[in-house]
Amino acid sequence: MVVKNITTQAIGKRGETQAANYLTQSGYQIIARNFKTYFGEIDIIAQDKDQIVLVEVKTRTSFKFGFPEEAINKRKLIKIKQVGQIWARQHPKLPQSLRIDLIAILGKEIKHYENIGEF
Repeated sequence: MVVKNITTQAIGKRGETQAANYLTQSGYQIIARNFKTYFGEIDIIAQDKDQIVLVEVKTRTSFKFGFPEEAINKRKLIKIKQVGQIWARQHPKLPQSLRIDLIAILGKEIKHYENIGEF
């Protein structure tokens, strides 16, 4: 019997790729992935019409640690907002209207939650 030893990081990267593919198929343009600053990281930055979307991706392979949506809290949203504002200042020629979305992946199911945080 072969046992797959997949790390949490590998699961996360796979989820981010699934999310990027999903967004592209939904008409979004992927601008950046894994944008990092001192404050934190944004998994995917995409453009949806005239709005920049900061996408947090949460991937789970089982319910063992709860639903992926449960991993987002107020503190995480504040960090995403801070990093998004830094990104926007570095890219003044792109739309400055920002929103935060969540893509939750559980197994093969993908759920997209739009505008989960205030700007």
